[in-house]
Amino acid sequence: MSIFDIIYKYILSNGFGYLSLPISIILTLIIALIITALVPLFVSGWIERKVAARIQSRRGPIFAGKFGLLQNLFDAIKMLGKEIIRNENADKLFLLPSILYGTVVLLLFLIVPLGNKNLAILNVSDNLLLTFILFSYLGLIAILGGIFSGNKFASISAYREGVKTFAFEGIVLLSIFMIGYRSSFSFQNINSVNIIYYPLIAISFLIGIISMIDRGPLDVTNAEQELIGGWRIEYSGLVYGLPLLGDYSLAFIASMIFSILFLGGAGSGILSFIIFWIKTFIIFFILILLRWLYPRPRIDQLINFSWKYIFPLTILNAIIIWMI
Repeated sequence: MSIFDIIYKYILSNGFGYLSLPISIILTLIIALIITALVPLFVSGWIERKVAARIQSRRGPIFAGKFGLLQNLFDAIKMLGKEIIRNENADKLFLLPSILYGTVVLLLFLIVPLGNKNLAILNVSDNLLLTFILFSYLGLIAILGGIFSGNKFASISAYREGVKTFAFEGIVLLSIFMIGYRSSFSFQNINSVNIIYYPLIAISFLIGIISMIDRGPLDVTNAEQELIGGWRIEYSGLVYGLPLLGDYSLAFIASMIFSILFLGGAGSGILSFIIFWIKTFIIFFILILLRWLYPRPRIDQLINFSWKYIFPLTILNAIIIWMI
């Protein structure tokens, strides 16, 4: 039973009648919005900034709140006060990609189990495939953002995103399909440690998902040294903050999904809940290390790496699984 089902059942039992459904939907969205905001502000964002600082022999956030826990919150409040400036060459739909980016992150939090297979906000059948579809939209959003911005650097970013999506999206889809073929296309029914049986798939999926969420060292779309801000270069204020907070959330969501698919899934007890989050934080820590310890490849190196090594590796693993 999902969180939405629990809320709906409780409200319906208290005599709200035909208003039970809309009230339940509103309350569920509020819970999802709170989770979507809290994760980047107080969890993933703070952890990444502290780990990155330690790698670079710095202390990271220390003054805003205990241990600097409120630093991201203060940064978000400051960003809300910034003016939203629109480039005179920008399209009328200039703000749409930023809104869609935040919406995709919100929807991902709605369907991915939160540490327990019965703790998902919405219980959707075949939610593994739905998750891939939502991740695929991220590439389209980046392309639209680059085109609508009316900026040459953003246009280059859009081009890179299209090439990169074509190279890595099939790898992630094939990895997901093989896991679903052998196990299930629903997060709630995946409970085996697939990394032991399919290590090549795990490697392919991790590399592919890092590229899809445009995270370092594979963040060629938003390469600061080359493209300044990538497809988001013309955004400011809140419309810049939504994708920025979404980046922290996506890294955390990717860690959760990897834990479900390859490290034993989400259980149903308290101990399983604790173990799930330990595994998730370990994967998230690995993603942080990969971002801050390894240099960013050139776009041609990244595409060659995909087509010459990762894609054949994934096909080989698919053949092995099919033969077994």
